[in-house]
Amino acid sequence: MACVFIGALTMSWFVAGALIAPSPSFVGDPPNDLRAISIEIESNSGSVIESVYTEIGEAIHNRAAIRLGPFAYIPSAILRVQLAPRLGIATSQLRPIDHVSDVGCPVYIVSGREDIHTTTAETEALFLNAPNPKELWLVESAGHVDLLEHSSLQYRERIGGFFERKFKLDHTIR
Repeated sequence: MACVFIGALTMSWFVAGALIAPSPSFVGDPPNDLRAISIEIESNSGSVIESVYTEIGEAIHNRAAIRLGPFAYIPSAILRVQLAPRLGIATSQLRPIDHVSDVGCPVYIVSGREDIHTTTAETEALFLNAPNPKELWLVESAGHVDLLEHSSLQYRERIGGFFERKFKLDHTIR
């Protein structure tokens, strides 16, 4: 059985930057095919999905709200509308929540409990839509950060333990 890994374009900085920059080349040229949001891996090993938004509209809004607070709705809508004409990608193509149920292997969903970019509610919604077997870890006092760096020992124990329990692997996260 193949494991479908959700490569949910976690490069939100690129997407948001490309939308507001005069030219996308200021923040980097997009890959040849941004429509490829999932890849198939011939493995039963499992997927760790870390700090992934549920859908791009909410991701854009969360990031705009950090700067604009309750006034973020209109700029967020303007940015969302620009996805198709500026980057050639529809918002409907950037909805990991719609595809996480297709993952064909065990899933461990991880996010920071204090993450304002990908909220706890979004992480829990992604978890609810993921197939079994699945696990969820909301890292205390962590925001939208490198969770391995933030909680190194716990990360190694939890993620390494996930793979050991599910697959009886002898490998460790280094």
